[in-house]
Amino acid sequence: ITTSSAFDLETGTETDLSNATNDDDFCLEPWNDNDGNPAPGIQMLAWGDNAAFIFDLGKISITDAADLSEDDLIPDTIKWDYNFKKEHTYYIITTEANEYFLYAKTLTIDEDAAGGFDATLEFDYIEK
Repeated sequence: ITTSSAFDLETGTETDLSNATNDDDFCLEPWNDNDGNPAPGIQMLAWGDNAAFIFDLGKISITDAADLSEDDLIPDTIKWDYNFKKEHTYYIITTEANEYFLYAKTLTIDEDAAGGFDATLEFDYIEK
């Protein structure tokens, strides 16, 4: 997925962000950290009154994440951390209440001369 696309976990399809529909689950936002450095983040796409959830489980494998108990999947506290991290596994609940584990394999950032950037995320995911 890139900063110009959206992804539907149920069908495994990537679409142009300008054509995203309520079937798409997330996009890769071209955010910056507090120092102005590129820090892309996953933006869950929630439509209407629906909600979506993403939780960084840390540097664990996708198979280890699948073995976690329900208690381990519920965060003790909520902290705003928009920086997407490679080699981390994320627990995702979509607006359709489907649950997934997503492992970020690589995150590539291409900065342009104007100070903007494009990012590409390669990932694996499984349904919980």
